[in-house]
Amino acid sequence: MKQLIQFMQRYTLSCEKATLLMEMANAQQLAPWQKLQLAFHKGMCNMCTDYHKDSIRIDDELSSLARSKKPSQSPRHEWTDKDKEALIQQINDNACDHGPIKNHPTDI
Repeated sequence: MKQLIQFMQRYTLSCEKATLLMEMANAQQLAPWQKLQLAFHKGMCNMCTDYHKDSIRIDDELSSLARSKKPSQSPRHEWTDKDKEALIQQINDNACDHGPIKNHPTDI
């Protein structure tokens, strides 16, 4: 039993850490132990599994959009603090049991 508890403590991630690993996986290769942690977490958490599918789809769509347009065709949007706070509020309003994200844009 003690070994099981040690295993769980070592390989169980919070949803916040799992989503960070998911985003890292979209951008770069994860270490084998990170892949194991993420697979273990996603095996228990349907919300994070759905999040990861959505995240991959969004990244694919954005990559496709970026390839299809020349830089001069895409106006650059500057995010104000008010924009960021509104986006965070929308995310928190639609959050499930994962709890709210941090309120300050630089804390995300």
